Amino acid sequence: MSKSFYGIKEPFSKENWMKSGLVYGAMMFVTMGIIFPYVDGEEITLKNLAFGLIVWALAGLAFGFTMKKFFDKQKSK
Repeated sequence: MSKSFYGIKEPFSKENWMKSGLVYGAMMFVTMGIIFPYVDGEEITLKNLAFGLIVWALAGLAFGFTMKKFFDKQKSK
């Protein structure tokens, strides 16, 4: 069960940091890998999509982990 912060579930608790990070990565993948190239008129290839999916999944996990550590540090103060 995730802890509560002012009555709101913490998005970066022990159970949720991976989920939050992957959601962030998915939003960035759609934005940077599909929407921006489409608007700029660039070709969207399977190779670019696969590369973007890997990069944004890893970046999302790094974001979630970093935010978890940041909020853990803030709570301990």
